[in-house]
Amino acid sequence: MRILLALLFIGFSVISYSQMDVIKLNNPSFEDTPRKGGASKKIKGWYDCGLIDFPKESAPDIHPGGYWGVKNEPYDGNTYLGLVVRDNETWESVCQKLATKDEDLTPMLGGKCYRISITLLQAENYVSGSRLHSIQPKDNSQIYNYTTPVILRLWGGNSYCNKRELLAVSNPVINSEWETIDLNFAPTIDYEFITIEAYYNIPVLVPYNGHVLIDNLSDIIQVECED
Repeated sequence: MRILLALLFIGFSVISYSQMDVIKLNNPSFEDTPRKGGASKKIKGWYDCGLIDFPKESAPDIHPGGYWGVKNEPYDGNTYLGLVVRDNETWESVCQKLATKDEDLTPMLGGKCYRISITLLQAENYVSGSRLHSIQPKDNSQIYNYTTPVILRLWGGNSYCNKRELLAVSNPVINSEWETIDLNFAPTIDYEFITIEAYYNIPVLVPYNGHVLIDNLSDIIQVECED
């Protein structure tokens, strides 16, 4: 009887752990209706942090639709996300509340180690206006190609777009073909939200215009921590 109970306990422990070691994202390939960011602030499964950080700026773009000269096909599914940084010191990011099967459990645990893979690309063209150099609102007479390389930053937080801890940073995205990278991170405390942000290649003295295209996010997988 004791052996049977011990085996049952081990079995339940394995099942419980297996539910915790993989965090599935909602709409990880940004499947939505293609559109310029100014057309809508909503992205299925994601929250546009510009609503909080930069409410006067347009929302991220859903490609492909021929917008801004971007012609790349998706890596996965039918659509993908475009995030920009701007010369007026604003940038784009999206956030999602992480979910588990048990609502009482915190998805991402402090002291644990995780990995996520993301597929990234820099398009040849991302042509748009600049609010910094516009003479009047909505004036697009000053056109720029947003192709200065940017980095991708991953944040943990406990409310929408709360950037409590910088978890991981990519190298500058310069590849002209889709490339999948792994980001490894170890949060110091528990988190329920994750934010994906395009940002300037630090150190930078003057804000610039750049972009990154994003597709095919993996599950967030708990891994063994390296010594």
